[in-house]
Order: sequence, then structure tokens, then C-alpha cells
Amino acid sequence: MDPVSQAALGAVVGQVAGYRQLGPRAAVVGAAAGALPDIDVLFSINGSYFDQLVTHRGITHSLFFAPVVGPALGWCVWRWQQRKAAGPSPRADLGRWILVVCLALLSHPLLDYLTPYGTQLLLPFSNARFAISAMPIIDPVYTALLLGGLLCSRLAPARAALAAVLTLSVSSAYLGYGWYLNSAAEAEARQQLLQQGIENAQVAAFPTILQVHYRRVVARTPTTDRVGFISMWRPCEIAWGSATRGRREDVDAFLAVAEGQIFAWFTMGWAHYT
Repeated sequence: MDPVSQAALGAVVGQVAGYRQLGPRAAVVGAAAGALPDIDVLFSINGSYFDQLVTHRGITHSLFFAPVVGPALGWCVWRWQQRKAAGPSPRADLGRWILVVCLALLSHPLLDYLTPYGTQLLLPFSNARFAISAMPIIDPVYTALLLGGLLCSRLAPARAALAAVLTLSVSSAYLGYGWYLNSAAEAEARQQLLQQGIENAQVAAFPTILQVHYRRVVARTPTTDRVGFISMWRPCEIAWGSATRGRREDVDAFLAVAEGQIFAWFTMGWAHYT
């Protein structure tokens, strides 16, 4: 998702993990760690468009990044706090800083996993892309929930830890609701297709920006791709647009080269070729 949401989620996770022991610093470090995985956009800054597709949401978004890199970064924060305080920092704080950093780092790929673009969660062991189309990459409601919780923590420091737990719970429930809506949209689309005599269609729903209930639905058969929209607030008959599946020789030539293979991998099989 967008950097603001990633940093805000990291701050909330940091507060949940360490506010009682570390105070407001846990949110600050959590915000930095929550945004850190997107540093991979710099890995291909001089590369091509296809280089960017490969490197972004790559190794820094792997589930293995947090447990491998997090402890070292947590130790660095702990040492920095020692120098800043000009005295020894409690040894117990080291474990807490590591926990804050690791969980905030992990929150980033898990949040990206809930968007349609896909995330390489198993690098370096597999470059497979994983995606659950619960939310779009920008969702102001979700971001507002996180920022609102952080503001409440700022205004009422005595209850900051409780505010963080409530914020994480409510925002996670919102993500779960988006996941449910997407699954419900797919089920409704399959049912409508069956009523039209179309069986065994491969169906996927995708979120739309600023409209959590409104989903774009794609239905694929061996001969045809269908695309439509449905509101899960009040489901109605989907008005499908359709296009015949088939590929020209120039498309096959594109898919035979490295760039075409990257594109096919990035789209996770949902590209339409004519």
C-alpha cells in the first residue's frame, strides 16, 4: 500500500509491541521500520520498467526479511538509545527493540499481500507472487483509522497502549471486511454465470479505489474473458463486457523474450492478449 499507510501501521504495531516499556519512541521506530521495505524502489532506480517490476516487492518484502534483518536493526536502535542517553540502556530494552522492529518490518509485506499487485513473500527460495485482493493500494479510510488511532495516543498518553491495540483491531477488521467482500463478489459472479449456463469459469474479483463495496470482476473461460463490476452493498446483475481469447504471433514473440516473461509473471496469469 502507500507509504503513509505502511508507516502508520508500523507505528501502531510498534506501540502495541513496546509502548509500555519504551514509550512514544516505539511508535517512531515502528513507523520507520514499517516504511523501510519500500527502499527496494531504489534497487532499480537506473533500470528499466521491467527491472522495477522484479525488484519492487522483492527481497525486502519477503517473510524472511524481518527475522533476519530485524534483530540487527533492533540492536542498532538499542545502541543508539544508549548513546543518546549517555548511559547504559536496560538490557531488557534490547529484546523489546528487536520485537518492535521485527513486527513493524513484518507488517509491511503482510499489508501488501492484501492488495492485488502481489508480493514475493518467499524470496529467496521462490519468486512466486502472492496476493489477496482485499484492498486497493490506496484506501483513505484505512489510513484514517490508523492516523486517528495515533492521534488519540498522542492526545491521551496514559492510554496510548490501549488506543494502539484498539486501532490495530479495528483496522485489521476493516481489512478482513474487504477480504470478505472480495470473496463474496467472486461467489456472486460465479452464481450469475451458472445461471447463464457458463460453467467452470475462472473468476477473480479486484478492489476499486475509494469504493470498498465496489468490485471489478473478471471471469475467464478457455475462449472468452469477461469483465464487469458489482456493488456488494446491493448486488445486482453484472453487465459483462467480453472479448475473445487468442494471441497473435507478435504477442507470442513478446512472451518468448525476458520482458514478456516478466510481464506474464507480474500479472499472475490475468493478462488479456488480443
